[in-house]
This record gives sequence, C-alpha cells and structure tokens, in this order.
Amino acid sequence: MSYMEKNLVAGENIIYQAGMSRAVLIGPAIFAGIGAIIDIIILMVILIGPANPGEFIAIAVVTLICGLPLLSKYVKYRTTEYVVTNKRIVLAKGWINKTTFDISLKKCDGVTYKRTLGGKIFNYADVALSSTGDRLMIFSSVANPEEFKNQIHAAISF
Repeated sequence: MSYMEKNLVAGENIIYQAGMSRAVLIGPAIFAGIGAIIDIIILMVILIGPANPGEFIAIAVVTLICGLPLLSKYVKYRTTEYVVTNKRIVLAKGWINKTTFDISLKKCDGVTYKRTLGGKIFNYADVALSSTGDRLMIFSSVANPEEFKNQIHAAISF
C-alpha cells in the first residue's frame, strides 16, 4: 500500500498514480558499473601478486563511491509518488523524511511539461503545475508525462 493510499481524506479517490521514470537510474547504474570494473581490475591485481591490505581498502572505497549514487537515486525513485485524486494533485517524496505537496483541483491553473532528448527517447519529462497565487509545483522525471498531464486536465474539468 502506497503512502497516498494510506493518507486519503474522506471521500477522496485516486484517479491516476505515476512515479519517476526508471530512466533516472541509467546514469548512476553506468557509474556503478564502471566502479565494478575497477573493482574487478583491483581483484585481478590481488590474485596475481601478494595481497596488500591497501588493495582491499581500495575495493571498499571504489564500491562505496560508485554504489552510493545508485542506491540514493533508487531510494528516491521508489519513494516518490505523483498522484491525481478527485480532490487534489499530490507530490509525495522521501523515505525517512517524507515531504508532501498538494494543490486543490479548484486552484489548478495549468499544466506544462519540459522534455529533453533523453526524455523523448525514454518517455519522461518534468511536469510543472501552476495554481492561483503564483504557486508552481514541479514533478521531476515523470514517467509517461502526456498521460499524467491528460489525467490532470480530466480531473480539473470534471
């Protein structure tokens, strides 16, 4: 059960739920892969010659430096929710420190999205939602942004 499913107000129903695109994991995964290759090279050096404690420390350091960005981005990917309900539009993100932003459908003025070349290839974009009072809410790296935008428009006009 997602965070939003647990925190709906009375009479509120989820119309559409989106998340971040898996494409956000590509860069960190490549970086982690390079780290794994460096680790393998260090291991080969250890197997060829006498083992040096510094080489094992080097493996641990390379693994941490290259693996942490992937782990961090994965946690962000898994803990970010973009939800359209019959009453509001909600962005919920975070694992330990949960942060939520929401805009009432009645106060929503417009929806735009910005898609890069990578976003066009992997079907994701940053979606911006404006509301009365000059408030702007950015949904980062939304998977299938056109559908998300259409669902928002359908909920607003309902």
